[in-house]
Amino acid sequence: MKCFKLPMPFVAAAVAWVALIGLPSQARATFRLELKAGSDDFVISDNGVGDGSGILGKISVQDLIVGDYLVSVSSDLSKPLIGSAAAPDMQLVFQVVKLHSGSQAITILATDNGFTTSPIVLDTHVGGTLGGSGTTLDYNTYFDNSNTAFGTGGGPSHLGAFTTSSFSADGQLAISGAQPYSLTQAVTITMSQGGSTTSGSGDLHPTPAPAGVVLALSGLPMLGLGAWVRRRKIVAQA
Repeated sequence: MKCFKLPMPFVAAAVAWVALIGLPSQARATFRLELKAGSDDFVISDNGVGDGSGILGKISVQDLIVGDYLVSVSSDLSKPLIGSAAAPDMQLVFQVVKLHSGSQAITILATDNGFTTSPIVLDTHVGGTLGGSGTTLDYNTYFDNSNTAFGTGGGPSHLGAFTTSSFSADGQLAISGAQPYSLTQAVTITMSQGGSTTSGSGDLHPTPAPAGVVLALSGLPMLGLGAWVRRRKIVAQA
């Protein structure tokens, strides 16, 4: 049997092409979405089975029946699409429809790990609309120094319980201790009125530095350059 050897220029070109466009995307098991209601419990990994996005750092689910709910998560975002290990940024956009009458809770969780900046304070936010009488919503964020998916060892930063049709609130999650660590968002909704819809979004991201601090830091390189120029002038005059 003859072996066919590719010319070296062809091999080099192929390697360069792979470096340019990258290899096909693979599932990233550390970033996950979990949907729980009744006896149903679905866990979907980034770019894994059930993820309708196909983009690393984004999980999306459309019209999945979980317990007595029809659930859509249009965007569950984390690194590498937004943020990074050093600058955590997670966003979650969801909608649930109660299929029949009768009280039941559903929990939507988003988790990622491998974050490295500690201590750090993250801003949290949740907002949206509640449908149906008697509906409630709670939003919690956690960190976990054991770097465990869905870990709840640190925190929580709790916002809620919300009971009005329109809701919005802000908070903070103060992270300390060992790193790397995991981060988890948890939205718990309880509804009883069939046919009603609740939708909203939650996110956590680094607290922006005060404008004065940013301005001062941005001027430091120019101060250093000015000092260097002055030293050059002094040496030249000497």
